[in-house]
Amino acid sequence: MSFPNPCELSGVLRISFRSLEFRMDYYRLAMSILLPGFVLGELTTWLQGASLFEILVLIPSLTVSVAFLGAFPFWWYYRYQVGPDGVHGYDFWGRRVRIEWDRIDAARVLRFCGFTYALLHSPGTRTLWMPLSVNCPDALSRCIGLQVDDQHPIVAAMRSVDRDFARP
Repeated sequence: MSFPNPCELSGVLRISFRSLEFRMDYYRLAMSILLPGFVLGELTTWLQGASLFEILVLIPSLTVSVAFLGAFPFWWYYRYQVGPDGVHGYDFWGRRVRIEWDRIDAARVLRFCGFTYALLHSPGTRTLWMPLSVNCPDALSRCIGLQVDDQHPIVAAMRSVDRDFARP
């Protein structure tokens, strides 16, 4: 049994299954690898006296391939779940973290390497880095809005990113 993609749920007021899974936006993740790789590759080949073919064709093609193939394992592995029992995700070092909604005592937004994260803190656990640059940001906002009230720390953090954030 497969669930619909969260992006297809634009008119849904209530989500009937337990939790939704989110992944980082693959295109943005690949582009964050591509740009520095491209600049370093071009600079290195130019300094080594490469031919015009290598500078204009070979290095850009290899860089694009490596960026899109290199981003795929990270995109595939790092899945974030948001549901009634809380958030399942990862800390900065890639270790799995699970935080229940009522245990979150602080949340703040951080921009890191071109991505926006909500850092969720709970006493006695590691800080969960929940990416807000996900494949369906509207569905993520709706899921969070369904689970918590307006006084929750994550709502204030979400409003700092999206001024129109409101609970459904």
